[in-house]
Amino acid sequence: MQNNMDQNALDYFYEDEEPDFYQRLGAFKTSNPPSNRFQRRFIHISKEKSDFKKSVELVLCVHGWKTPEKKEPMTLIILSVRLSCHKRNSRYRSVTITLSFREDNEPGSSKAALEASPEVAAYAPFVEEKRWNKTMSSNQDGNSYGAGLSGGQFVTANVNANRQANISYTRQYFDRGTADRLYDDHKDRLYGVQWYCEQNQLAKTGVEPHFHLAILVDRKHDANNEPIPFSAILDMKLEAGFAHDFGSGIRRIFRLKKPADAPIFFDPSKQPQVCGLDGVGENILQNIQVDNLGALAKKQKLTSLVEIPFPGLEPLLPPC
Repeated sequence: MQNNMDQNALDYFYEDEEPDFYQRLGAFKTSNPPSNRFQRRFIHISKEKSDFKKSVELVLCVHGWKTPEKKEPMTLIILSVRLSCHKRNSRYRSVTITLSFREDNEPGSSKAALEASPEVAAYAPFVEEKRWNKTMSSNQDGNSYGAGLSGGQFVTANVNANRQANISYTRQYFDRGTADRLYDDHKDRLYGVQWYCEQNQLAKTGVEPHFHLAILVDRKHDANNEPIPFSAILDMKLEAGFAHDFGSGIRRIFRLKKPADAPIFFDPSKQPQVCGLDGVGENILQNIQVDNLGALAKKQKLTSLVEIPFPGLEPLLPPC
């Protein structure tokens, strides 16, 4: 049946039906190579037979310093996210991606008792909500005096002799992206970032198929000024389905079982790690100073590093 998502298509994504779904455990999907647990290239990647392809690639990881004085260690992480549907009339309607940082508590770690205290210093994109791919729809309503119209509609009314109002209005639709930091009130620490993107609800062409995410992470060294490893967990939540679902108003939300992928372990003693198609990681590396990463947190510089030009991707002003 068209409304029943093929489990092989979504590969380890499960319909989110239970309120305590976050607490359910499942098998790891993307694991760390046995030979080296640190900084695997693909944080998440779909199975070969999946019809709903998803990949999150670590295209750049730079362990450096916040300022040229080299007193405060800092790490820059750039992720490439690709979402593509290999099934006719299928779409990603929305996507939520969460990256949360924590200590390296892996058994056998030589510095498991030490704390790197990783904390988000800056992130991109969507420090401010962005709207793009604007479309307009013209509508008419015969209800009297336009009762029930929302504030985002532009309205004109013509009243006939029977005092029946013919309402004409235009409604705006757009793709939307937003993000925010995650806060641990027990440790008073910003431990992660959550990004959210949704499609234009009129065009229904799906969310952007490729975008980059960036995070600057403050961290600590030990008493001998040696770097301390830390880790991160990726979580993804997708609203996916077929055109039939969307046209019928059916919302089908899928997410990775937790923990879905193995934690990503970061080793700050490593040299810059560069990956990605078309030399994207190398291009970004050439535009930063490893010993002055803190400069990227100012004047939207981090955002400019990860912007990808899409047709119609100009931010829109909020409706009046």
